[in-house]
Amino acid sequence: LLLTGYRISMEAGHINFAVNNIFNYFWTFFYSGIPFEPLLDDLEKFTKQMLDYKRSYWFLMCLPVWQCLLNLSGRSRDPSNMEVGDAIGKERLVGGNPTGSGRQTLMSYWMQLSFYLGNMDKATELYNEVKNFEMGPSKATMFFNARLFFFALIEMHNYRCTGKKRCKKNAKRHRDVLLKHVGGG
Repeated sequence: LLLTGYRISMEAGHINFAVNNIFNYFWTFFYSGIPFEPLLDDLEKFTKQMLDYKRSYWFLMCLPVWQCLLNLSGRSRDPSNMEVGDAIGKERLVGGNPTGSGRQTLMSYWMQLSFYLGNMDKATELYNEVKNFEMGPSKATMFFNARLFFFALIEMHNYRCTGKKRCKKNAKRHRDVLLKHVGGG
């Protein structure tokens, strides 16, 4: 559906709608459980188009998911670090990233990767930064729910390790928000 929206938008000359559809396609695909290979190919193709159409902001916003996929698929030198790698290095193609476009997304993926890789100190450090970000309209996305899921997992881990009631309370709070979303509330 999002690829169809992209195609129709491109045919109609609505480049901003097209790149917005592609960005949402990347986000959705990442959490779909479908193998990463097609998404890596699409990232290569569509981010090149974003550059061709001078859509630097959307290009920068796609780099974190691209880097995360490279890290998860073993195509980066340090899979535990989201700040360096082939995708993040592409910031240079648009003169860098002085405004931090996509930074919140990068930190969220990095938090998730740290959890997957068992680096709970880094996952907790990033959680403590990411939890205070304002999500705005993105609260309506699966990205927000994935973030909450990892918030709960990290807090449960920290409760098990420290016994701090605050961690247990936070884990339950995150879980309750997820249950509300799953229940359609």
